[in-house]
Amino acid sequence: MSEKEKPHRFIVIGKGGGFSQEIIRQIHLDNSKSASYNLSTRNINSQDFRSQINTFLATNKEFKDTIIWCAGSSSNRSNIGDCNIDGTKLHEFMETILTSSCYAPNLCYLSSGGSVYGKSPGVVNENSPLNPQSAYAEMKIRSEEFLAKIASHGRIGVYIFRVANVYGSAQSSNRMSIVEAALEKPEILLTVNTSSRKQYGTYQDYSKFILNYLGKFPLNPGSLLTQNVYSEHDYSISEILEITQPYAAFKDRKVIQELGSLNVYENVQLTSVHPESYLDIRWRSLEDYVRTVD
Repeated sequence: MSEKEKPHRFIVIGKGGGFSQEIIRQIHLDNSKSASYNLSTRNINSQDFRSQINTFLATNKEFKDTIIWCAGSSSNRSNIGDCNIDGTKLHEFMETILTSSCYAPNLCYLSSGGSVYGKSPGVVNENSPLNPQSAYAEMKIRSEEFLAKIASHGRIGVYIFRVANVYGSAQSSNRMSIVEAALEKPEILLTVNTSSRKQYGTYQDYSKFILNYLGKFPLNPGSLLTQNVYSEHDYSISEILEITQPYAAFKDRKVIQELGSLNVYENVQLTSVHPESYLDIRWRSLEDYVRTVD
């Protein structure tokens, strides 16, 4: 069977959070009959992790694979230990893949456009300086550099998607966006200035974008492509609090500000050096989203 004739398979790797759940859901909704394999990194030791990898390596000749790596601590407040574990898992995974000289999937890595640029006021694109301000951002940048080396070997194509801020459902994640915190917790702890303005989109819209992008812009082996992914909606924290206030689910919340640790004003807006490749996605506004959860 030639490469063009092979059915496509997505291997989605994550901790069971919002992105891995939603990407798998979108794959199953697609009528192209693409196969999917979910490999969880949650609470798994190295031996079991390698065993799971070997499961799909054993059948790799039957499929044309795209690996979507959603794993990684999902918060700027993640500690150094958790971030180091996430980075180690990625290295472990790629080392196992590279031992199979005939296996040449494309790999899609979800990085963080909301943090790798750090305190970079104004508009930033993929060529802008990186300015990490947390262990989480540093882990993402180290992982990007590692994957760039993997691509340079010439066999595996690598997409790096730097995703902006997210709101939306993540049932099994123990991390919450400000919107989920408002829904599920009576108190919201703010660690950024309420004037900070950033772009926000739902897991659903980001996942649609990524899958459509992978289909429209296939990579050649050994290629590396970095793409900022952001919605057309941006809000300050103050606006988020104002928009959600009228809805019943938010009525009893209490906002706590840690004045001693609030970051300075940040106004990072993502743009892209690849405007021709930005797909026509109808990004849901926060107003639309909160109407569905009230």
